[in-house]
Formats: sequence, C-alpha cells, structure tokens
Amino acid sequence: MSDKSKKPDDYGVGYAKPPKHTQWQKGQSGNPAGKKTKSRSVTDAIRQVLQEEILVNHNGSTVTMTNLEALIRSLLSKALKGDVPCMRLLFHLVGMQSVSDHDAATFELTDADLAVLESHAEWKELVDKAKAEFAAASSADIDQGGGAANV
Repeated sequence: MSDKSKKPDDYGVGYAKPPKHTQWQKGQSGNPAGKKTKSRSVTDAIRQVLQEEILVNHNGSTVTMTNLEALIRSLLSKALKGDVPCMRLLFHLVGMQSVSDHDAATFELTDADLAVLESHAEWKELVDKAKAEFAAASSADIDQGGGAANV
C-alpha cells in the first residue's frame, strides 16, 4: 500500500507527529491567551495622563480641558506673577530665549543708559536717606511715648 492510501486510523504517533486529538483544530489559535502586552514606558504613561480630560473652573464657569492644557495655564499664571523659573521653562518650551539670555553677551551701555542709571542711583540714595530719617523720628517719638509720627 502506498502512503496516500493509508487510513486515518493508521496515523503513526511519534517525533513531530502528535496524537490527532491533541493537535490544533482548524481555525483554532495556537496561542489562545494572545500576545503578551508590552510594558508601557514612563513617557507613554505621562502622555496618556496628560491627554485625559478634566473639569476646570475657568473665569467662573466649568470648562473641559486636558491635563496638559491645565498644566500650561497654571505654568503661565505663575510666570505672569513673576516666577522666573516658570518664565524660563515657558520660553524653553516655545523655543524662545529669555531676554536675560538672548543678548547678554553683546549688550553695551550707551551714555543715555548710564545717565538713567546714575539718576536712579541718586534717587535711591534720597529714598534710603528719607526712610532712615523717618525710622529715626518714629523710634524717637515712640521712646517719648507719643506714638508713631504723623506724615
């Protein structure tokens, strides 16, 4: 008899020939649990959280925005209040250089700049002198029991 004429019952079990009842059925996956999921990186997790939408009270009304937009608005608010590190971070994020870094090396003082600085220094000295005189008068007035000086 030839190999083609063998009956299915004559199937020889052995190396690379598992029993018929343990073989995968047609259409059945060889990996029913599926492919293992790849572990997410920290960057991917941060990106996902930044894209989540939240409710924020903005100008008296509730607005939906992403965590990223809320973070940027918070950063901008701090920068507008004078927080220099926040300003630098915002400038860096938008690709701008801060004024202090931009032309600091090439900045030259003109005569007009020097005149303004000198007048400011003179004004500052006058203000400091007036504050010292006021503090001395106030402490002398308090020592005499008269209370604070009226201005």
